[in-house]
Amino acid sequence: MEGRTTHTRSGSVTLREDGILCFRAASGVEHDEDKAIENIAALRQLARGMLLPVLVDMRETGAMTRAARQAYANADSAAQGLLVGSSFTRIIANVFLRIGRPGQPAKMFTSEEEAVQWLNGFLT
Repeated sequence: MEGRTTHTRSGSVTLREDGILCFRAASGVEHDEDKAIENIAALRQLARGMLLPVLVDMRETGAMTRAARQAYANADSAAQGLLVGSSFTRIIANVFLRIGRPGQPAKMFTSEEEAVQWLNGFLT
């Protein structure tokens, strides 16, 4: 698969050459339901109907509304690897994992390499 990138109001979505989708949040941007829906639409567009694993780089994200967390938890993917850095992004990821209860496997990582290695197990 070729690498392609789409930009949204709150980050960028890339279909990596290895087949993993990657969402990288823009620094400090708050995620509300509208931005979440826009990001999910970008993921779906690049996935072209395939159920792919998603690397979610949350290291620079701003606040996230409850509606945004619910939208992201219901997004179609084979699995979600949540990449965190600061204690703030760890809190957001923990809330997402515990309260959002995503409908697919999801795990928090501090290493992008480890997240990609885990997500590779969900490629078909």
